[in-house]
Amino acid sequence: MRLILLIVSLAFISCSKKCELELQGKRLDFYLLEQYKTKEQSFSILPETAVLSEVKAISYEEIKTYNKKSHCFEIDNKAIKRLNHEPFIHSKAFAVVIDGEIIYTGYFWAAFSSAICDWTNIDYLDYGNNLLCVKLGYPTDFYGSLVDDQRNNEKILDLLDCDGKLKD
Repeated sequence: MRLILLIVSLAFISCSKKCELELQGKRLDFYLLEQYKTKEQSFSILPETAVLSEVKAISYEEIKTYNKKSHCFEIDNKAIKRLNHEPFIHSKAFAVVIDGEIIYTGYFWAAFSSAICDWTNIDYLDYGNNLLCVKLGYPTDFYGSLVDDQRNNEKILDLLDCDGKLKD
């Protein structure tokens, strides 16, 4: 019994050390993209061409939680109001960034759109729940080789878990 308790304790200390040392001070932000290129006849953003804008669409402080099953970020009221009142945010490209490293890209894509999007996207319109759900295409998911699904990238999950923002 003591051995089991010791192993569990060491695992806990090891995890908390990782949070303290490796992830301390790191942040996940959503940036608009200033420039990018796409694959031919597709919305698929070529990651090596993505250039971040100086403008953060959503800062780490505005992210309350992330649900790894539904792929939804809960954001604060200030951020959701800003996105809903941004006149030209529809079809704007964004990047999810951890300390300057682009983890994945996508588009803000309103549900009222009649255009098809074959890339990661977020319906930014507030439906009363402050959730931004990340999808793999619009109007339906495009699975497989079309979209590189990085929504539950290990770096994202580790950072959010360490900061108590990760939900199952």
